[in-house]
Amino acid sequence: MSYPMKRILPFILIIVSFIPFSLSLDPPEGLSFADPFFLFLEQIGMIVGGWYIINNVLRKYSIQTRTRYFNFYLMSLIISMILLRFIWVETIPTNMYDAARYYRYTLDVREYGRVTHGLNYFGVVYSYYWLMKVFGFDPLVPLYANALLTLYAGTLIARMADSKNINKYVWVIFFPDLLQYNMMTSREIFCMVGATVCAVKYLEIREKRTNAKIAVFIVFFLLMAFVRPPMAAMLVVAIGVHTILMSNSKHRTRNLVLISIMGLLILLGFYFSDQLGSSFNQDFLTERVQTTMSGDVKARGDVREGLTKMLIPHNTFEYFAFGIIRSLAYVLPAPHMVTNFATQFDPTSLRLEGNLASLAIFFLLPFAYRGLRNYKKLPPHIQFFGITAVVFFFAIGIGLPALINLRYRTVYTQIYLAFSIYCFLHRKYLPFNPGSSRKVGTKSHMA
Repeated sequence: MSYPMKRILPFILIIVSFIPFSLSLDPPEGLSFADPFFLFLEQIGMIVGGWYIINNVLRKYSIQTRTRYFNFYLMSLIISMILLRFIWVETIPTNMYDAARYYRYTLDVREYGRVTHGLNYFGVVYSYYWLMKVFGFDPLVPLYANALLTLYAGTLIARMADSKNINKYVWVIFFPDLLQYNMMTSREIFCMVGATVCAVKYLEIREKRTNAKIAVFIVFFLLMAFVRPPMAAMLVVAIGVHTILMSNSKHRTRNLVLISIMGLLILLGFYFSDQLGSSFNQDFLTERVQTTMSGDVKARGDVREGLTKMLIPHNTFEYFAFGIIRSLAYVLPAPHMVTNFATQFDPTSLRLEGNLASLAIFFLLPFAYRGLRNYKKLPPHIQFFGITAVVFFFAIGIGLPALINLRYRTVYTQIYLAFSIYCFLHRKYLPFNPGSSRKVGTKSHMA
């Protein structure tokens, strides 16, 4: 691309972004109660807010790098708005998919003051309700919030991962899974952002502790604990594993204190969720763990055949063995991508984004494996990303024995991408058969 074109591309993308915005101002009846002019101001705020986040997080980098991230952010916003307008919004009134139900339940809270349907996780509904109570009840508002949160988390982890190659990490904000789920009232996006931000802030706090870093960590961890407590618990596990592998006694003591605080925040998340009427509380979680680990798991009503039905466990051994296989199913291309190619890659359906993400994740899998095989050669921050990705990888596959749903993979998408891209860029130092003692990277990789 020529230099003049690079300079005007952001302005072109800004203008183009108002096309899908204008088309989104007429959703099905009963879905929007927001003033179009107020949404127009929010669209401007999205553009300004995105540029502010990029300039704030990546302020030490060149204008070319910041502009590159801004361009990808605008493209992601445009694509998500197109998906919202032409594929997603029309299905919200009747779709039984969780993200569609969450939006309808948010409108229930607006109308009746409470959720009128049974639901395990009320935290996600009330999070979006409080958000839309301020910015307006419209399908565009969750997209705006998700896109800004994804951008913030993505720029943070890109800066932390590899400062010398930061331009290569722009995919952590422009990835098919994110383009798809950013437009929805999605608990997975909240959990992904929480996991990513907390992982980065944990590493930053270890280097230099400040009140601002601690506050950001607590806010995003509490968001995870409120929206979905088990995902917050998995971050505690990741930090616990990291603590065991660390040799520095000072850091080990700090980590134990941090883990204790995180445990209290999870209990606080349970408390708030229980007060709002959620059926997912500590008693429910205890009973569910006992039931699933004993193998007393039944297939969901919508799971009648296929791999998911075959992997329903019937005893404790199958619970873990099938769980490992199920974990791999989240990152391997499904056979129907070949046998039913036209349907699975139809751009007018929401299968396209998930399948493209599966192919990209599968391509990066060998490099992630090489990184894990050469774990001791990696710099400390990349080691932690690897640990965290592995913990979420197996927790999701093993802990959800009744179904395989690719949206759960989104929780570890940004951390997995940061780890895998780093291993791909430094692959010459990461052989499949470790033998060299040369380390990859140093502390200078950290920004």
